[in-house]
Amino acid sequence: MKIQIYNPQNEQPIEGFTCLQFVGGDLSGLDEICCDSEAEILLAPNIFSQVPIQFIADVAVKLASKIRIGGELVVGGFELNAFADAVIAEEIDAGSASELVRSIQSLVKVNELVTVLEPILPNFTWFCEGVNYECRWKRNG
Repeated sequence: MKIQIYNPQNEQPIEGFTCLQFVGGDLSGLDEICCDSEAEILLAPNIFSQVPIQFIADVAVKLASKIRIGGELVVGGFELNAFADAVIAEEIDAGSASELVRSIQSLVKVNELVTVLEPILPNFTWFCEGVNYECRWKRNG
């Protein structure tokens, strides 16, 4: 099973995936579309920006529980330092920066996120591109 969790305000569903709209921090619909250890791939590229920072670990645990052996989890969000640098360098104008901040729940520093995620998603990899970061984890047997 291929699952995409997306925010309909700024993301589009991917054809061929079972899609779940993520609005207001509610993941209850995930249990209805996917059992534990069933997903081949779960894409949620901006999910960590859509929940308050104190709930990121809980969300990671929930998402990881859905991944089958050999499956992959892809999560991410907006990186605080990269965002601040882009605003200072005027790569993002004040209006766009304000809109982004208003539309999300959290901005994190990836180096701090690593500390939170490593016990939950051992040996995950991550990278930043622009103001976004992405974490990938493959469930081993």
